[in-house]
Amino acid sequence: MIHLLKKAPRINARGEEIIFFSPRAGRGLKSSEVDDLFFRTYPKTKLSNTKKFKYNSRFWVIDSIKILLIQFLNPNQKIILIQYVYGFHIYPSIHLLECLQSRGAVIVKIWLDAYSDSLWDNRINKISHLGELNIIVDTPVLRQNKFVNGNTYYYKPIPVETTPSIPFPDRRYFIYYSGGIEKEGIYKPRGLVIDYLNENNLHVYGTAYDRNKPIQRPDYNTYRSELSNSLIGLNFTWKGEEDVLVTRTWEILSSGVLLIQNKSEVLHGLLESGVDYLEFSSNSDLLVLLSDLQNNPDKVRTIALAGKKKYEELFSSEVFWALTLK
Repeated sequence: MIHLLKKAPRINARGEEIIFFSPRAGRGLKSSEVDDLFFRTYPKTKLSNTKKFKYNSRFWVIDSIKILLIQFLNPNQKIILIQYVYGFHIYPSIHLLECLQSRGAVIVKIWLDAYSDSLWDNRINKISHLGELNIIVDTPVLRQNKFVNGNTYYYKPIPVETTPSIPFPDRRYFIYYSGGIEKEGIYKPRGLVIDYLNENNLHVYGTAYDRNKPIQRPDYNTYRSELSNSLIGLNFTWKGEEDVLVTRTWEILSSGVLLIQNKSEVLHGLLESGVDYLEFSSNSDLLVLLSDLQNNPDKVRTIALAGKKKYEELFSSEVFWALTLK
C-alpha cells in the first residue's frame, strides 16, 4: 500500500491535518502521562483537525491505513512525533514516515530525553532525515556537536497548565515530592534525600514510588491538586552523570510553589537561585534551609511568586505551540 501511495496523484485540499504520535501509558499509569501534559494546553482552535495515535498500537494495521487515507485525501499534513525511539517503535514504521514525507507531510520531532551523546546518536540523529524541526525538552544547553545539517534545534520545556492558586496560609503540605526513586540505580540519590528528611521529622508528602516496582501513581489531576496545596516542591536534576530539567520543575513553578532542588548549573541563565528558587548542596544543607523556611513564611511566598512570574515570562504555552505548529 505504501508503494501504491507513493505513485498516487496528490489531491489538493484545504486545511492542515495534524497527527500526533505519542507513547502509551507508562508503568503504574492508566493513561499516558504525555497526553496529560501536552494536550491540556493545546490550542482549542486546532482540535477539530487533530488526530492522536499511539506508538506500537495493537491496531497498527488499521491505524496505518487510516493515516494513508488521510494523506491521500489531504497531503497538507503535519506529523508530530513525541519521543520516537528508533528500532523500538515499529509503528509508525520508518518506511511509512518516509512515504508520508515524500508526499508533502511535514514532520516535527519532540524529544523528552536528550541528555546524553547516546540518546543523540541512537534516537535523535537516527531519524534526522525525517523533518527538520527538533524540540528538546529536558536540557537547555544543547549538544551542538551533534547537530545535523538540515535540522533545527530549540529548547522548549513541555507547556504546563496553570492551576488555581491556593492562599499560602491555607495550604496543607509544607514540602511535597511526587516521582520515582530506587534502592539502586540513577534514582537512588533521590530516595536517600527523602529518607533523610523523614528521619529528621520533616515529612515529605506525595508519592515517591519505586520505579522498578511502581505502585499506582496518582492521576495527573490529583498530583497537580496536591502540588498546588503545598508550600514547597522538592525537585532533583540528577540523571546519572547528567543534570536535566524534568517537567516537575515547571509544574512546581507554575503552581506558585517554592522550588527547591539540588545545586546545579542546569537552571543558570534561566532562573536566579535565591530569587526565583532555592538550591541545596547536601542533605544537612537542605535540612537547615527547610528549618529556616518553616519560620519564615514570607520568604516562602516571595520566592514562590517570583519563580512563578519568571516561568510565565520565559515559557508560555502559546510560544511552544506556535513553534511546534508553524
